[in-house]
Amino acid sequence: MAYMDHLEKYPHSLLVRFLGLHSIQVPNETKKYFIVMQSVFYPDERIDTRYDIKGCEVGRWTDPASTGSPVKILKDNNFEGKHIILGKSQVCPISAST
Repeated sequence: MAYMDHLEKYPHSLLVRFLGLHSIQVPNETKKYFIVMQSVFYPDERIDTRYDIKGCEVGRWTDPASTGSPVKILKDNNFEGKHIILGKSQVCPISAST
């Protein structure tokens, strides 16, 4: 319950919100399991550039001008030479169930 209590107390928490665990099976293939999670980008309008980081460099660059969307979603190699500057952080305690 500590997880749910935390998310209720801190609605803007960046902890992932698990929405479901599902499986799918195509005939004659192995069953595949997948997790559905809510996006941590809340609210959307405050973020105009996002990076889809996978930790790989092969095929991980996209032309920022070609997106046609007000929110640019860039990849690993687009982040090269960039820095993240973090301001003061708010500490949200997470209690562990004992």
